[in-house]
Amino acid sequence: QEGLVAHNALRQLAILAAREGIDVFRFDYYGTGDSDGADDAFTLAQAQQDVLAAAREVGDLTGARRLVLVGMRLGGVLAIRAAARLPGGTGVVLWDPIVSGEACLAEMAANRARLSPLRDGEAILPGSSTFGYDGFPITPELFAEFAAVDLLAEVGAVSLPVCLVHSDDPACALLAGRLPTERVGRADSRRLWTESPGADSPPPSTDAIRQIIGWCRTELG
Repeated sequence: QEGLVAHNALRQLAILAAREGIDVFRFDYYGTGDSDGADDAFTLAQAQQDVLAAAREVGDLTGARRLVLVGMRLGGVLAIRAAARLPGGTGVVLWDPIVSGEACLAEMAANRARLSPLRDGEAILPGSSTFGYDGFPITPELFAEFAAVDLLAEVGAVSLPVCLVHSDDPACALLAGRLPTERVGRADSRRLWTESPGADSPPPSTDAIRQIIGWCRTELG
């Protein structure tokens, strides 16, 4: 569901970055959007491989030797994990990332109206059976992968150039404390991607986008 509402913000980021002369590559993970695979085939392990495949594709298409992965929400976790397996010169932008998978799952469980069994008459047993959240399946495998997400630990374990752009989120503020101040940006970015007015309309604010593009230009030289 976040991917749907964030589509316009990510599209605008790509358009404006391209106008700045930055080669941009957007893609959908396996099991999402326009990519192959059913909804219940999505896993974090496969999605990480998708990021690596996209990075290789960018290199083949452009010959670029420096790369910045921009990951929003769960994409930030995947970007950190993938970048650690890519050659030197890879940077990461975390855009309102999910910091704790356990906290995110707890928030989902509290929104009972958005939870549903995928078949009538079944109980909702998160972690034990596949259930729906906003109509999208959460399999036991994905649930377990989600529960293991700890971005604070993962950021601390890598020596990558990392930039954080976040809204007024206590978890992101805690993450910001682990990064140099020049690599942390505050922006009304949650409103930017949660209140997208439509695929062909500009987002309500481009402050976060400008910060991201500016950092990318610095990293890419």
